Amino acid sequence: MRLSSADLDGCSRRISRMANRRRGPGFQPYLLYDERENYASFDTNGKLRYFQASRPEEFLGLYSDRNATIQRFSEAFKHLLPSLTPDELVLSTAEHNGMRLLRDPLRTYERSNLRFIQAGFGSSNLPEAGVVRSFNVLIYFDADFRREAEAWVAQVLRPGGLFVCGRDDAASLNAHYSVYRSEGGRLVEKEFAFGAEMVRHSAWFALHDSERETWRLAELLGILRSDRTFMRDYDARLDSLLAQNRIAVRDGNGCLAEPPGPIDLARALPAYEAIVREIEAEFADRAVSVLQRAGLNAWRNSVGHIAMGAPAGKPLVR
Repeated sequence: MRLSSADLDGCSRRISRMANRRRGPGFQPYLLYDERENYASFDTNGKLRYFQASRPEEFLGLYSDRNATIQRFSEAFKHLLPSLTPDELVLSTAEHNGMRLLRDPLRTYERSNLRFIQAGFGSSNLPEAGVVRSFNVLIYFDADFRREAEAWVAQVLRPGGLFVCGRDDAASLNAHYSVYRSEGGRLVEKEFAFGAEMVRHSAWFALHDSERETWRLAELLGILRSDRTFMRDYDARLDSLLAQNRIAVRDGNGCLAEPPGPIDLARALPAYEAIVREIEAEFADRAVSVLQRAGLNAWRNSVGHIAMGAPAGKPLVR
């Protein structure tokens, strides 16, 4: 059903109210980098709203003493702020002792054919979009919010535009997501996909009983894990790669444990990325075959993930 202008306005107001009650800090006007490229964002009042490690090996140093990290960034911000140009409409940068402060940092990425708009679900007066991508966002909201958000997306997208939503981790690892296309003012489900590494991923979860992508993933992994030959080969290869890279080994109880001389944190993520690529190359096509034998319309999509169409007998239209 296509929404009227009044319906859309009401939808936008409801989404905005719900999001305002639950959302965290937005993208702030100031971004401060330290000498190791860790960064913190500050609002217009000079309050630190968020900080993030640049690399895995920096994580413990930042978060082991959160108050000290906040104080270090805040002191650097106060020192550098007066060095910015007074015109707040102009991108400005100030540096000192390896610290670098940017005002309106999104402008560093703008080009003649690219501009950024501060907006979110429920925002009004936006230009028509060809793609709306929402990863690691809707997982925090309940089914009512998602329905409202999808109704809004359907009106923002141009005909034939795509809505891609789901979740992933750093470097797009451990991804699982749905793809919808705008048809007649409605969202029509076209694809659900996930990375081959999710077959034995140890930490996926749902924050709401109705979280759609997680439940779909659980259903499909149940089919894959019921194929004993596939899982025997998959587990053996994954265990071998984890051991070779000194990430984990099987102990006497059959559990993964820390190996002797474990890999250092700085090399863990690149090593895991390499493992994922090998697992994908060896098992993604086999996983597709298992799902096809179970009667599903499965394939490898353009980024190499295991994909399938909308579930049979369930509504395609949102």
